[in-house]
Amino acid sequence: MKNKKISIITGVAGTIGSNLAKYLIKKNHQVYGFDNLILGSLKNIYDLKKNKNFKFFKVDVSNESHLQKINLKNIKVDYLWLLAANSDIRAGIKDYKVDLQNTFMTTLASLNFFKKKLKKNSKIIFSSSSAVYGNYKNKFNEKEKKLVPISNYGENKLLSELYIKRFCIFNKLKFLIFRFPNVVGKPFTHGVIFDLANKLKKNKILHVLGDGSQKKPYVHVEELIKCMFFLSIKKNDKHNTYLLGPNDNGVEVKEIAKNIKLLFKSNKKIKFGIKKIGWTGDVPIYSYNTSRLQSSGFSFKNSSLEAVKKAIREKYLS
Repeated sequence: MKNKKISIITGVAGTIGSNLAKYLIKKNHQVYGFDNLILGSLKNIYDLKKNKNFKFFKVDVSNESHLQKINLKNIKVDYLWLLAANSDIRAGIKDYKVDLQNTFMTTLASLNFFKKKLKKNSKIIFSSSSAVYGNYKNKFNEKEKKLVPISNYGENKLLSELYIKRFCIFNKLKFLIFRFPNVVGKPFTHGVIFDLANKLKKNKILHVLGDGSQKKPYVHVEELIKCMFFLSIKKNDKHNTYLLGPNDNGVEVKEIAKNIKLLFKSNKKIKFGIKKIGWTGDVPIYSYNTSRLQSSGFSFKNSSLEAVKKAIREKYLS
């Protein structure tokens, strides 16, 4: 383990967590992964099972008493990646306890437990979301102070951000907050591509939630991981909050639906809804001001539409 960096990843069996674990191991990290496997899957980390640089713990990181049973010996952590969260926003709309437990408490309990494993120069990295902005009318940017989420998911992501900031200031620790747009790529667990592709395969008509004008930025998970790693190793960085996404205005749902039909070579009819939103709590249109990310030296090569097409091809046509 000499000269290796030590990383802990919560939510390791999800789409982002599993891809991050594989990438970090290639970058000479010893990775300790945690997941309760409610939304994540062992299939996503199966190829890491026999890797000596990976250790998996099935545990609910929102529960400190469960974490107390974990033996991490005498390790000291370089990077603590807090990715564990509820990824089903609609489930959180129906029951506020879902996000309180699986989005905020995963952050709170993880910080309190792993604190004793951190060094003075350790970095805490949190996966936040565009949902913290709510129906903000202008391009989202990191300087905006008035954040008004419209979903329980967004509220608990914002609450987690605030807790992390105070925790790190009090304990004199470094932290990074990454606000993601829509993330696509294998392994799919949910999202617009997953939903539309399944509908197309099962139904005679492709029913789309909302009128199809919903427009958002998308990133492919592979490029997202590269961006996260790039920012995590930057030294003397004056910023600790970043919007991660391509420098474009996003792609409409109707365009995604058309591309899924095209790639599946389907003649099925698309039927759109009447409302501008697909479901309660959804922010139908937003885009990112990526000037801070651009100034860091990293730029996403794939546009939102290119990221979507790549994800469709590798999931359903490879």
